[in-house]
Amino acid sequence: MVSPTQAKDALLTFPRQPGSVLLALKQARGWSWLPALLLVGGFVLVYLGYFLRVDFDWYTQQHVAPMFSQLSPADQKTMLASLTRPYFLGITLFSGLAFWLIGQSLMAFYLAQMTKLDDDNLQGFGDWFGLCWWVQLPSLLAIAIALLAILFGGNQLDPDWLNPLALNRLVGLEYGEPGQGVLDSLTLLLPLHLWLLQLGIRRWTSLSTGVSWAITLLPPVLLYGLWALLF
Repeated sequence: MVSPTQAKDALLTFPRQPGSVLLALKQARGWSWLPALLLVGGFVLVYLGYFLRVDFDWYTQQHVAPMFSQLSPADQKTMLASLTRPYFLGITLFSGLAFWLIGQSLMAFYLAQMTKLDDDNLQGFGDWFGLCWWVQLPSLLAIAIALLAILFGGNQLDPDWLNPLALNRLVGLEYGEPGQGVLDSLTLLLPLHLWLLQLGIRRWTSLSTGVSWAITLLPPVLLYGLWALLF
């Protein structure tokens, strides 16, 4: 069993020497709980802080009421009254964490299958699931920015600040415009995430750089390509 001190040291070394940490992860077991805890904890803290601080009447009128614009004023008022602050907090945390865990699991399964191209690769689903948390560590930057925005942005902070590094913050598409969903899901940190993932594949297998990049890029190219075409 790897000690918490070793996991902490790996975390502190990661920004300076990601390659050496990823190589060490190939042999070490139990290091991935720390980045997972930081990322999940940060996600929960962001949304907890936002929904506890936001002017909820303003939030519902600005960001929820337009979704029910086809209803009569009386029905709209009844619907909005039923959507409480705890409801939004609970559904956001549940759906966000579920989507994140499912996404990490699917990527780990994909990596476990694709890296079988290396006959000597012994890393299984659990190993790749752990690696997925490490390559997501740059997301802590977005979490930190979101927390600062919540702390200093007042109680009528636009929820776009919960995803401060989304590509759509540069483009500025409004809700419902073509491509808005894709750009909201794309982050400026994506190139760094992809680079770290291919670096992890190269450190854990004997696959070439080209093959490692192909394995890394296939999921986002397919996902965002189909999303852009269909929506």
